[in-house]
Amino acid sequence: MKNKTTVLLVEVLPKVAQRLRNFLEQINYIELIPGNITNSEIAIETIRQTKPDVVLLELDLPGMNGIQVTEVIRRDNPVTQIVILSEVSSAETVRLAMRAGASDFLNYKNLNFEELESVVERAADLADQEKMRIAYRPPTREKPVEEEKDLPKLGKVITVYSPKGGAGVSTVVANLGYSLKNLNKERKVILIDLDLQFGDIGILYNQITNRSIMDIAIRVQNLDDELVENVIFNDQPTKVDLMAAPYRLELDEILTGPVASQIIEHMRHMYDYILINTNSYITEATLSTMGISDLIILVGIQQVATIRSVRSFLGLASELGFPRERILLVMNRFDSTSTITSKKVSDMININVFHTIPLDPKTAEKAANLGIPYAFDSSRLEISRSIFSLAEQVRNKVAEKEKV
Repeated sequence: MKNKTTVLLVEVLPKVAQRLRNFLEQINYIELIPGNITNSEIAIETIRQTKPDVVLLELDLPGMNGIQVTEVIRRDNPVTQIVILSEVSSAETVRLAMRAGASDFLNYKNLNFEELESVVERAADLADQEKMRIAYRPPTREKPVEEEKDLPKLGKVITVYSPKGGAGVSTVVANLGYSLKNLNKERKVILIDLDLQFGDIGILYNQITNRSIMDIAIRVQNLDDELVENVIFNDQPTKVDLMAAPYRLELDEILTGPVASQIIEHMRHMYDYILINTNSYITEATLSTMGISDLIILVGIQQVATIRSVRSFLGLASELGFPRERILLVMNRFDSTSTITSKKVSDMININVFHTIPLDPKTAEKAANLGIPYAFDSSRLEISRSIFSLAEQVRNKVAEKEKV
């Protein structure tokens, strides 16, 4: 049974306030703090006295606005989660709210009960996490100088990308992740979905979660192992850890390049292999992740348009200073009878095809629909053997890089 969550509503418009109260009273684990608060001064004082888990806070308050109040409250009490309420919203307003420390932003104009319940539940979970973090702070100790000489090796970051949608990037990530784990079950492997709007790594493992890298991004100033562990989940059959895409569409302005890099660099200390799933649309976070990656797996298929896009990306990668030896071209859904051979692809874009994954639409479709990676479920098939081979080559590549 979920613990009681204390909620304070700060809303200027009476009709909106009553509608929200009616919704909140239907959620059995919520304890609504009484009061009719309509200005920032009283709101701040009430929050300081009652220390609610969640505050639903009107953006356009008399006096200080909701974003300014959020900054004050988050500075004073990191446990309290702020959800900004507004009749209108813009990307800039949402970005400012998140930077101030708000956990979410709700447009109440067409708000329904299910959406409010989901947002409040997420905020309540974040409040619980903050409580646990404050309650348990393990003692720190200085490492002796001699220990510094034997620091653990950092995990390897592998970004998988295609400049054309539909090339099967997510499928490659899902199966390569399991294959790397299968090579050595003692190794820790995590798949991170950076396709913030339409990522489906969780679906490919038949897992649904309401946590994602965005839950870390808005709290990156408090980044630690426990914060990371609270948003990942382990797929028990494969023993692979997953950080799924957000459960609803997210604005990528919150996950900036520096924030993405900071999170992933921190996770190098926690995992042996970190595989990044990406969207074909290049974001600042994607580029930053590529910049710190040990390998970039560039996924192509036997289509002229895709090959041209791959060539364009290679030009951009060169301008950005990404070493060509870190980029591995993998042709997915490879049909050996096609007139577009590996040699022709290599000649067209001036990079050798590193590996081919054979065309097997029936197996790939079945795996996607069932939410079970085919490398796990159908390990003897040619397509699975190809992924296992790719995993071995990737392992060898990062090992070679380490020796240099």
